[in-house]
Amino acid sequence: MIPSLTGSESRRSFDAVIACDCIYNDALIEPLVQTCVDVCKLRLEHEPEREPTVCVVAQQLRSAEIFEGWLKAFHRVFHVWRLPDKELVDGLKEDSGFVVHIGILR
Repeated sequence: MIPSLTGSESRRSFDAVIACDCIYNDALIEPLVQTCVDVCKLRLEHEPEREPTVCVVAQQLRSAEIFEGWLKAFHRVFHVWRLPDKELVDGLKEDSGFVVHIGILR
């Protein structure tokens, strides 16, 4: 099944997972976090000699409760960093209403 995901018989995992504007409802938090975990675990299980999979999550800030719920759930299983403004384009900087986080599986 992995080759159908990676598009290659030789690649068994991913370098990065990118999710954009996927968190706007409480019901989406756990399935998204679990999907990120499952995809990132492929690297540990099939290509542990390679660098870990990086998970990039960009989201519009709609609800403080939903964002906080996602961040807590994500942080339980990932080391998490928020990208600073100097690494972002103008449309994603601090006062834009968007945030970008990077996670690496714990």
